[in-house]
Amino acid sequence: MSFQPFIRSLYALPPGRTHACATADIEAAEDRLGITLPALLRRYYQTLGSHEGINQSHNTLLLPAQLYITDDGHLAFYEENQGVVLWGIRLSDLDNDNPPVWGRYHHEPASADWHLEADDLSTFLQIMAVYNGTLGGLKYHACCLEALRPAALAHIEQHWPLLPQLSRGQQKIYSRAQQDVIALSFDDEGRSTGAFIGSQDQDYFDEMLEILDIDWSYVSYEDEEEEDDETE
Repeated sequence: MSFQPFIRSLYALPPGRTHACATADIEAAEDRLGITLPALLRRYYQTLGSHEGINQSHNTLLLPAQLYITDDGHLAFYEENQGVVLWGIRLSDLDNDNPPVWGRYHHEPASADWHLEADDLSTFLQIMAVYNGTLGGLKYHACCLEALRPAALAHIEQHWPLLPQLSRGQQKIYSRAQQDVIALSFDDEGRSTGAFIGSQDQDYFDEMLEILDIDWSYVSYEDEEEEDDETE
């Protein structure tokens, strides 16, 4: 599954519009590290790599000059927002156009096992675009940091299509026509622990707020209200 259609639609990017890292920077990184980037990662850098909302609003895509190789043979290319988790690609998989992505806690020793984060890079990049979007990358976003009521969960499951390719055991992702997104989190027992929503379209977002019976911990409109207060 290509990362382009979903991310471009969710972030309302005009057709053909690119947010590219310079090709010279990509080639310089490859020369510095003595590697060739997987074709899909190179294409991502050349099309969406410099879009801060998609790539740096919460978790962080490392720019070409920041890429590095870990002591245990992984190309590190993405970091969790507090530096807790590092995501990488095995050097042995770099010749795979769309390789698996592995994760490891930063504080663990280099000998620690990496866990499989996503079966392929395209899926991982889309998941990161969702997380970053609902946590600030999308213009309109909100979160609930408490368990959802059963009725709210049922309403989401009834009206928002599940994206199974982007969902995992403790995370489920839903979207209507790739115009909005809902990410639900669950604990080990399958109990709801929170919800994160976002859209670049205000009408979609306002409808979500209206029809979802959720006590939001934060809604992005709060920032606009604070800005208005500061200008008065």
